[in-house]
Amino acid sequence: MAFLQNSRFSANKGMVKIPKHRKVIESEAACLVFTGVTAWNVLRGANPLKPRKAVLAFGTEGVSLTTIQITTAAEVIITSSSEYQLVMAKSKFGADFGVNYKTHSDW
Repeated sequence: MAFLQNSRFSANKGMVKIPKHRKVIESEAACLVFTGVTAWNVLRGANPLKPRKAVLAFGTEGVSLTTIQITTAAEVIITSSSEYQLVMAKSKFGADFGVNYKTHSDW
C-alpha cells in the first residue's frame, strides 16, 4: 500500500538519526534507508570490513556516497569519470582518495 503524506508519527526505534555534523537535506535523508542498508550490508554483512583496510566505491551516486560516510575504520577510494565529482566526494563526503577512470585508465 502506498500513499502520500505531509507528516507521520512513529516510534523512535524505527527512525534513523541524521548526524548533526552532516548537512543533509530532507530528500537526501529519505534515501538513507535504501542506500544505508545496502552500504551497511556490504561493510558489515557476511564478510565484515576489518580495520585498516581499504574500501573501493565505484561511482559517485547514492550507495557509494553513503558508503563513504559510514566507513570510519578504513580508507575510502572512490572512482568517477568527473574530476568535479571526485573533489566533491573528497571534500563534502570524506573520501580519502579519488580516481578518474577516464584519465587514468591504467589504475
